[in-house]
Amino acid sequence: MGRPMSMKALAVAIALAVLAVGCDADGDAGVPEPDGSPSRSLRTSPDARVVIPDFVGTRAWGAREEAQALGLRPKVFSGLGSACLPRRGVMEQRPAPGTRVATGSRVVLVVNGRGVGDCGLGLPPAAADLRRIGGLFVDFARGTEPAHEGPPADTPVELFIGGVLARVIPTARMADRHEWRACPGGIGYAARSCPVSPLTPFREYPGPIAMTTEPPAHVCAHPTALPESLDVYRSVTLTPDEGRDCTSYFGVQLFVNDVGQIVAVSLVLSDP
Repeated sequence: MGRPMSMKALAVAIALAVLAVGCDADGDAGVPEPDGSPSRSLRTSPDARVVIPDFVGTRAWGAREEAQALGLRPKVFSGLGSACLPRRGVMEQRPAPGTRVATGSRVVLVVNGRGVGDCGLGLPPAAADLRRIGGLFVDFARGTEPAHEGPPADTPVELFIGGVLARVIPTARMADRHEWRACPGGIGYAARSCPVSPLTPFREYPGPIAMTTEPPAHVCAHPTALPESLDVYRSVTLTPDEGRDCTSYFGVQLFVNDVGQIVAVSLVLSDP
């Protein structure tokens, strides 16, 4: 039998064993990651996704360069926009700002190609409370208000298209934009296919809206006279605040009761 190990030698052997356990097979100490898990090295994978910026209101060339710098594939289209907005400015984009997409994804930019007429019609403005109601309706039409909210209306709303009563929208379904589509007499209107909606023009036209006491009027618009029963209500007409041609004019007249609620909506479109 060998000579018994001294206490000093035993302590040295234990220390060497501890050091051996504390090293990995490559001889590197197991340094913990920030989350406490041991690893030989810190490795991060590249992020292959990007958040879509808000390009609306910027110039087309600048938006294109920014999108390309982010690794996106911009596709620019020219649309019929507004004389009140900067020419070649981005007025619509898809996907929406804040959307997270993979690098290399396509982003569509619709730019203001040309306006139809001069900006500003000089129409007599409606009263402040009617302009507020009109603004809420435009926000609802353009989808810029909370999705669960509809226009200010606490009773069923009569929807007239070209002067014809097309449908009555139930109060409980007022916030559903699909409920605002209808066909006057089951046919098209002003060379538009059914159904048509008083919300659609606001989504297609990006420019400022005039809110006036004047009823809808255009050389190419020929609405049927509305019922006299609506004469007891105040009204505000929402229309583009610029000259529009016979393919792009629209007017939406809101009839409001004495407590500030919409009771009827009349859509008038130009007939090309």
